[in-house]
Amino acid sequence: MKFIAVIFFFTAQIAHSQTATLKDIKTDEDTTISIKKGKDKTPDKIYELVNGTSDIEGETELLKKDAKASWKTACKEWKQEKSADKENPVVSMDCNSPTCSSDANGTICKSTGTFLMKTKMVH
Repeated sequence: MKFIAVIFFFTAQIAHSQTATLKDIKTDEDTTISIKKGKDKTPDKIYELVNGTSDIEGETELLKKDAKASWKTACKEWKQEKSADKENPVVSMDCNSPTCSSDANGTICKSTGTFLMKTKMVH
């Protein structure tokens, strides 16, 4: 007899339903009603792809070869800096080709780096 009472108790708990009353909802526009139980385990993550540019410049060197090596180091550091942002991951990046110019102080190589990153949209 106890077994039957336990089955009846669980059946009664399952059959119990919740009700909700919705009033004052305008129907002249599209309306979405969402009912969720418990904690939302998969929050909506909406990202936007953002294009950007950065100036990359090496140190002034006496020789053009050394100026290009300095620019390569600056390019590597820029990539590491951009990749360090875990909140907004970089999809692609390119230092592009440097342009080197000389004057009385030496030679300097510069370029405009481009990147594409995912940024979280704020709701």
